[in-house]
Amino acid sequence: MKRRIASLPMYILPETIDDHERYWSLIRHHLGNEGLDAPEKLDPTEFTRPGPTLDELYFTQICGLPYRRNLAGHVTLIGTPDYGVFGSKPGYYRSAIVAHRDDRRNRIDEFDGAILAYNNKLSQSGYAVPTGIARNHGITFGGQMHSGSHRQSIRMVASGQADIAAIDAVSLDLIARIGSDPDMGQLRIIFWSEPTPGLPYVTWKNADPDPFFHAVRSAIRDLSVDLRYRLRLFDLVPIPSSEYHSVAP
Repeated sequence: MKRRIASLPMYILPETIDDHERYWSLIRHHLGNEGLDAPEKLDPTEFTRPGPTLDELYFTQICGLPYRRNLAGHVTLIGTPDYGVFGSKPGYYRSAIVAHRDDRRNRIDEFDGAILAYNNKLSQSGYAVPTGIARNHGITFGGQMHSGSHRQSIRMVASGQADIAAIDAVSLDLIARIGSDPDMGQLRIIFWSEPTPGLPYVTWKNADPDPFFHAVRSAIRDLSVDLRYRLRLFDLVPIPSSEYHSVAP
């Protein structure tokens, strides 16, 4: 079966679709220099579990939670993009726990019984982080509301539908700068999670990762100043699979 799916679904906003296509064209160019024929266009497919579609995988970015839980034995790890997240070493990221700016609670342990908005139960930043923090602080959420995206979680907290959400630092910055979302002004950060390995790039099982790594790193280094600013991309770093598996469940 021809491997035809190349996707970059993790940090894409409606405002950055063209930016991601430009970035992929650079990756594709450098993959050609490595002797690899890559799909011309990006596909919207997001990979979270093994399945027939995985047989068509050429290149994608996935969240660390489904990687360690479902996909590690079915894909080849290429490397992890570095987004320059403050307070994290290269390739790592963390989540901001946000509440409404008018909420008088200031500590995590004051949010016992709060309503959590989460993007997806297979999201490290949006679900594993807040439920892990709640467990570690001995609190229980009074309800959980599935939002479908970090942006929608922000809107749910801003509108009062939910009390709290966890938004990864990269998404938070992109939505604030590129998305220009007015709901951001209704939030405040009450807590930062500990850094964990970021969202890796992967390819098909048993592929040679080296030409992919070199091509992506070269593409990142070729980004224009404007595109680097809009995508917030600085480098590609090697983070071993063992570091993803060391993250608490």
